Order: sequence, then C-alpha cells, then structure tokens
Amino acid sequence: MEVVANRDHRQGCLSLHLTAEDGTIGRSEAALPKSLEPLLATLNDVKTRELSRLDARSPAKSAYQLLSLAGCTPSTTFAAAVALVETACWDLAARCLGVPLHRLFGGAIRDRIPACAAGWEPSSSGSEIFSEAASRVARRGYKIIRLDPFEPGKVDLTRSETGRAIRVCESVRAAVGPDVSLWIDFGGRFAPAEAIRLSKALERVEPSGIFEPLSPTDRLALPDVARRSSLPLAIGENLPHWSSARDLLIHRHVSLIVSDPSLACGFAATRTLAALAETNGIGIALRSHSGPIALAGAIHLGATLPNLTFIEHRVSLSETPEPGVPDLIDGTWFPSEGSGLSVT
Repeated sequence: MEVVANRDHRQGCLSLHLTAEDGTIGRSEAALPKSLEPLLATLNDVKTRELSRLDARSPAKSAYQLLSLAGCTPSTTFAAAVALVETACWDLAARCLGVPLHRLFGGAIRDRIPACAAGWEPSSSGSEIFSEAASRVARRGYKIIRLDPFEPGKVDLTRSETGRAIRVCESVRAAVGPDVSLWIDFGGRFAPAEAIRLSKALERVEPSGIFEPLSPTDRLALPDVARRSSLPLAIGENLPHWSSARDLLIHRHVSLIVSDPSLACGFAATRTLAALAETNGIGIALRSHSGPIALAGAIHLGATLPNLTFIEHRVSLSETPEPGVPDLIDGTWFPSEGSGLSVT
C-alpha cells in the first residue's frame, strides 16, 4: 500500500490517499491543524513503521493497532493521524466490496440526515448584519443553525457586551423564525458564574441548547452549570477520543456530545462514543469542518447512528456553490448509495 498526503489550502484540509496493490484508492481528509508539521511527521512515522502490518480491508483492526501505540488517551495530533489512516481504510474496504460505506456499519437506519450550519457569522458585530446573514442561511434550507454571538477573544463580558450578544441572538431568532433550531456557541470562553448568567438571559430566545458552556479548565463545574441552567448543554469540540468523555456521559452532565470523526480517531472510535452516549440517553452530533470527503464520511456514519441529532457543517455565505457538498432537501442530506465514500 502507498500513502500520499496532500495539502488543500483552498479548502483548508489535508487529504490522504491510501492505494492498494490492485490500484484501488481509499480517501480521507481532515481540517488543517494550526501546526501541520507534527501531523505530517506522525503520518510519516505510521507509514514507515506500521503500514506493512496494517490490513486496509480490516479498518477497525487497523485503528486498534494504531491506537495501541498511544498507550493511553491519544494526543490531538495522533488522533487526527489515526482518523486519516482509518477512514481511508474504510473507504478502500467499501470500494473493494462495491458497496456504500454505511453498509460496513450495518446499513443506514435513516435516509435523512439533519444538517446544522456553522461558521457563517459575519465579521461585523451589528445585529442587523447578523440577522441578514442568518436569513440567507435559513433560505438555503438549513433548519438548524449554530450561532456564536460573542466578539472574538472576549472572556469577561461587560454589561454592554452582554447586551449586544443578547440583541444579536434576538435579532437572529426574529429573522429565522420559530421553526429554526438555534444552538448558541459559548466557545468554552466563560467561567461557571458567567455561563449560568448568560444561559438564563438567553432563555427568551428559546435556543435548543448551548455549545461548550465552560472553559476547559472549569469543566469540573459542569454539573453545577447543568443543574442551574434550564438549557441543554453540548460539549465535545476538542475531545481526541471517546474515553475523554466517558465520565461526562455516565453522569449525564450534558444532553449532546459532539465529535469530528476526522479528528477524533475515526469511525470506530466515534461509533463507540455514540453507543456510550445512547446507553446514557444522550444524543450525538457529528462535526465536519473540512472538505467534501470528510462530510461524506460523516453522512455515511450518521446514517447508522440511532441517537444522531445532526451533522454540523461549516457554511460559506458566498453565492458560489461549495464543491462536493450535497444539496439540502428540507434541511437534510441523503446518504449516497455509491461505492465507498462516493467521492472522487
């Protein structure tokens, strides 16, 4: 087998091609990290030391072999490397069998995958500009929207900044109407008391929940925030492996766990996370913030998860259609029935 890593700065992702002896190619991709060289070095190390032992037609076994090298919870860099190799193995295995990828996970149990729009917020802080941008997203067919109303870098909000953020949320709610689900992104910025205060102030907007309510350094306070807030909480943005979320799920401190399969050790690990969440009555959302290959993988996987809530996708406000992104039909995507990931 041969591994080729390609940088695509236009789409902000790193793609990997895994070529079998018969010429069949398995593909994967992940968002470009802030520091790319450690990831490339890890992939090169895997290629040099482990590739000859990996069986591309047994992706779960290959992922297990790679994760055994970490010894404990993998770093974010190692988790991304495992995901890239494992996802390419799944694609290769499905292509060799001539079946869509979701068949290797037991087949799709849903034919509609709810889509959530993220990353669409304008750089301007005016509520009117936010509401217009949100209206454009809703007109494209998205029925679930993730909204970050806070100015970048702000941690300790003044009363004026708090008022501005609330006005943005209110203007967006008025623009998209009551039938669109809004998830407010706190971005892991706030101390517990601030997160509780903001969640109470935002109740009037009727959001579906709050993403990343606390700073990672304050995560032990999550039970208190969950108890004192009436809004559902979602976490998972920076979890490299399902084991990092085990205690949060077992004790039911959150209503939704979020995972990016292309960064969190791949499909096998994400399926374990989804099963653990389902056992504890918690939903899972998948995140795909890179290119069409990663999105296709998330759709195939999401089609097989009983507790899937939605797949979050970064949306551009450009009028030019995003290459490789499937069309929305009533706010949902449909899993492809083509071979493998069905992305060329």
